[in-house]
Amino acid sequence: MSSGKNNTPKQIKMSTKEADALRQRIKDSPLSKEDLDVMLGLISFNTWIQDRLSRAKLTIKKLRKLFGFKSESSKNTNKGDDSNQDENTPPDNNKLSNVPPNNNQEPKEKTSKTPKWDPNKNHGRTAAGEYTGCPIIEVDFTNSVLKSGFCSLCNESGAEAKLEHPAPVVLVILEGSPLVSGYRVQLKRAKCTVCETYFTADPPDKFKNRSKYCHTAVSALAINHYGAGQPFKRLEGLQKAQGVPLPDATQYDLMDTFYVTSAKPVVTALKVCASNGTSNYYDDTPGRILEQTINNKNATSPKNKKSVHATAILSEYEGHRIYLFQTDTLTAGKTFAELLKTRKSSAEFLTMTDASASNFPDLEESLMSKWVISLCLAHGRRKFHDLIDQNSAGDEECRLILKIIGDVYCNERHCKSGNLSDEDRLAYHQKHSAPLMQALYTWLNNLLLHKEVEPNSPFGEAIAYLLKRWDFLTKFLYILGAALDNNICEIAIKVLIRYRNNSRFYKTFYGASVGDAIMSLLHTAMAANINPFDYFNALQVYNEAVNAAPEQWLPWNYQDTLLQLTEASDPENTS
Repeated sequence: MSSGKNNTPKQIKMSTKEADALRQRIKDSPLSKEDLDVMLGLISFNTWIQDRLSRAKLTIKKLRKLFGFKSESSKNTNKGDDSNQDENTPPDNNKLSNVPPNNNQEPKEKTSKTPKWDPNKNHGRTAAGEYTGCPIIEVDFTNSVLKSGFCSLCNESGAEAKLEHPAPVVLVILEGSPLVSGYRVQLKRAKCTVCETYFTADPPDKFKNRSKYCHTAVSALAINHYGAGQPFKRLEGLQKAQGVPLPDATQYDLMDTFYVTSAKPVVTALKVCASNGTSNYYDDTPGRILEQTINNKNATSPKNKKSVHATAILSEYEGHRIYLFQTDTLTAGKTFAELLKTRKSSAEFLTMTDASASNFPDLEESLMSKWVISLCLAHGRRKFHDLIDQNSAGDEECRLILKIIGDVYCNERHCKSGNLSDEDRLAYHQKHSAPLMQALYTWLNNLLLHKEVEPNSPFGEAIAYLLKRWDFLTKFLYILGAALDNNICEIAIKVLIRYRNNSRFYKTFYGASVGDAIMSLLHTAMAANINPFDYFNALQVYNEAVNAAPEQWLPWNYQDTLLQLTEASDPENTS
């Protein structure tokens, strides 16, 4: 196979008359019936697909279906001899030469157990304790005897029996309302018939000194727009239909005010914490900003044109996971390099990315010496999965490679389900996963060394990708806390993809910074098991304190700050 990058075949376009003439010439040629059917079928297929593409009737999804391609979730990658193996059973590496046997795992005995039905546990309903966002209403007994702590039934017979109080019965009642609702407070007016003076009733204390748009409305909008991906125009239509109009321009103005007064300083503090994190995951996806699109159209040189990148960065800092999103013209690697400019920690830091060259920016020497690079094993695995069922050489070998890597992921699943510490997880992988990966490395090297695989074939290129980056792909075998893949960031970046698919684009770079900041706060709060609605409310109510000391209003410590403010304002706690 040619090793050139551009193997695109020459395009052949035919009109209907040309196709009919070609069919007739083929029919007149001395071909067998089988060859004649194949040639006529190819011509018909070419004209059909040319027609569908010209009328924009053919999508990538339909094209993949037409050629029989399936996604990984819809196909069984363990067909053939390995289809009857349990996923926790080590592969039979003796099937192929040059692969040492693996006996580090013992197959688990399968035992069939009939589940016992318990109507108190297996009802499938959500526990009442999970509804932490609903206020609690305490309801006492109405019977005077029960309120006094004695049994009402025993009291009727003249005896006194004290009561004990088990856990209360909880009734959960859920109500619905428009996303943003409110009140229309009508203040009665009067006018003197003599002096013509107007008198207006005083508003109730509940509504005094309150703006039209309360902080709770702003929080709800922020969560539904930047969290759920609901476009402003869609929310405007829903609000209008429910009798509470809320124009899209007003919604953006509210988000802008929230960003300037509350979100921006806290996100700046979050970035400082993230820059000093020990483990970092980052990736990017194409973004859309109309301002940059206009700049590209007005550019006088192709060098002045820039693409927009939507970047997600996850940083683990002192036991907390920080989510940072940024949409601009910087790639994920350059965005991460900008983040590290505020790093003060002298400890090593670990990064997890894919192998794209844009993910490895130039850093200062002091940072380069502390940078531990790990690459995503899932990306290397995917290259072998894509070769299955394509009638290419190495199909059986690809299945075995997937099985070996799958056993490594079984070991990782065991570590997660057992809540193993980083030290125990590393020891487990070194005992159970290291022999698997070493056997795979030896075998793949031997395939290329003994020329059993064509290096320029798809299978050979997939092997070369894995071997070239082997040390970075196997950091989890000897670095404490190193991950196997970048899947956690791949999941996080779907937040940006969902927003891009729903709202289509940002208008300006400033609008993108507003959205990125609110998304960062929202998902960092959710990762810390903090109610984002309550968190956003607190940032707005105490925005002056937030701007004075934003590092005290991070999602994981803002509740302690609130408690301190409450105690300081309570006169009974002052000495």
